Amino acid sequence: MVATNAFGMGIDKSDVRYVIHYNMPKNLESYYQEAGRAGRDGEDSDCILMFGQQDIETARFFIENTEPNPELSDEQNDTFKKKEEERLSFMIAYCKTKGCLRAYMLRYFGDAADDRCEKCSNCLTNFKTVDVTVDAQKILSCIVRTRQRFGAQTICDVLRGKESQWVKSFHLTEQSTFALLKGMRQKKIKSLIDELEAQGYIVYVGAGKPILKVTDAGWLVLKGKAQVQTREALTIQTTVKTAPVSENDTELFEALRELRAKIAQKRGVPAFVIFSDSALRDMCLKTPTTDEEFLTVNGVGETKLKLYGKLFTDRILAYKNPALYAEKNKQSEQRKSKTVSHYTIPFDRWTAEETADLIAEYNGGRSIKEIAWGHNRTQRAIRFALDKLRDKGLIY
Repeated sequence: MVATNAFGMGIDKSDVRYVIHYNMPKNLESYYQEAGRAGRDGEDSDCILMFGQQDIETARFFIENTEPNPELSDEQNDTFKKKEEERLSFMIAYCKTKGCLRAYMLRYFGDAADDRCEKCSNCLTNFKTVDVTVDAQKILSCIVRTRQRFGAQTICDVLRGKESQWVKSFHLTEQSTFALLKGMRQKKIKSLIDELEAQGYIVYVGAGKPILKVTDAGWLVLKGKAQVQTREALTIQTTVKTAPVSENDTELFEALRELRAKIAQKRGVPAFVIFSDSALRDMCLKTPTTDEEFLTVNGVGETKLKLYGKLFTDRILAYKNPALYAEKNKQSEQRKSKTVSHYTIPFDRWTAEETADLIAEYNGGRSIKEIAWGHNRTQRAIRFALDKLRDKGLIY
């Protein structure tokens, strides 16, 4: 599914595994809401954000050219713009930080967070700390000597010694910083500029194609009174994934998925509404065969226990201990056949065990006729009992 920022995506699914942003959102509030559509079922999911300088310039342009709200005063409109610029600056810093992305996000919203989550791309990257003070001084010097009138691309061209028509038109080839970083790749210089901005040594000023200005902290670096360090990536580990179901439990997992699909089809709902994959994996791990054990499964409460407990515990028991499952079924059939003939006790009180069997059989897809025969009751009695269960929300 592809969507723009102008329209809601309308996703009603909990098992979204990837959310990919092709452009940078305008603030962290938007990104949190959009990326938050991934993994709502508790399973690990990937959020990939691609961004570039053009995204930043576009966002700044829209802020700068926002139509004033006629219901607000000029001062209030200016305050609104400044707030939007501040929110954008946090979004930019998030994109450029080399720290834990989860920690950055949580702290932005006022929550406590560990320094590392061990799951985001930054935590999975091995970094080394590098002193880049000398190169930073060259960049800062170039910005100052060109009178702080140009953006990152022009500063990059001057430092690399690129004699473009634009550079020549401003006589920048005559600057002492021209070609000062001739042997350095453009990408590297731009990365250092981003790092200087992230650490507060320079700022972007203006909308559209903003110019670079040196801050008070940047002047300290220029004068040799402060050092600049950055973290450079060495290797990136493979993204952490949810531990797969063991080879021995694959058969059980598939059996539970099949049962879940059958129930979902009968109810006319997506499978994850019944149980998520993570809940099925937990069942494979814990193999519950009693109500008490089933309640320990992630995502299982009293309601789902009543609705699906017997169905799933029976399926697990059949896998875990076929002999015991067969004996349990045999006892159940003997209990049901104690009546001399069918339909002699159509409206006798239902025991708790019989009610649990009725819910499991109905949710499992058995017909009214089959259920009536198994319980020695009329189809009318079965429908009456099912209506009462439906009123209580125990079946659908």
